[in-house]
Amino acid sequence: HLRDAVYQNLILAECAADRLNGLFDKRDFRHLLLDYNGDGSEEIIVEDKHSSLYFAPHKGGSLIEWDSRPDACNISSVLMRRYEPYHEKIKIPALSASVAGAKTIHDIVKTKQDGLDEILVYDWHEKLNFLDHFFHRSTTMDSFSKCRYGEQGNFILATYGWRIHEEKNQNSRLKMFCSGNVWVDSDHCPVLVNKEFEFLKNGSLGVHY
Repeated sequence: HLRDAVYQNLILAECAADRLNGLFDKRDFRHLLLDYNGDGSEEIIVEDKHSSLYFAPHKGGSLIEWDSRPDACNISSVLMRRYEPYHEKIKIPALSASVAGAKTIHDIVKTKQDGLDEILVYDWHEKLNFLDHFFHRSTTMDSFSKCRYGEQGNFILATYGWRIHEEKNQNSRLKMFCSGNVWVDSDHCPVLVNKEFEFLKNGSLGVHY
């Protein structure tokens, strides 16, 4: 809830600043390059009165943030499942105070339920939008959700090329592209991925591959 509240107030502040500056009084769309999260690489920020979209060419050509300005909501706010030190406590079998010789309840290490440690899952990449997966044929929804599947391509962590197209009386577009490889059994196959994001006048986002 704290994370959502922070995003909400940041988006409201940005919208208020844009109104004061008359940002969209004479234009429908703008884009800029900015290392907004301080990771050393520039993101592509595309904005209109409906949305603010943050693309990261260096992170698989992904959409890393999608802010709905009217709703003051980041609809792509998803956490990466990471290892935390307290997970080690979950892996320890439940102990009773008499067995462990604990003096207080704080000395007791236990899990809330049996098997909780078996559902600990860690992601090997950030949970971002429009990442280009090439799944092994054995992949299931369950193995994918647990991040235990075969990734046959090398596009997830790749850097994509890009270009913006802005033409009068037409929807603006962001094209992204990357040359990579996909493993099919023992074969190493070159693959070119092209994807185009189209920013529609009604605030919708079209995506074409």
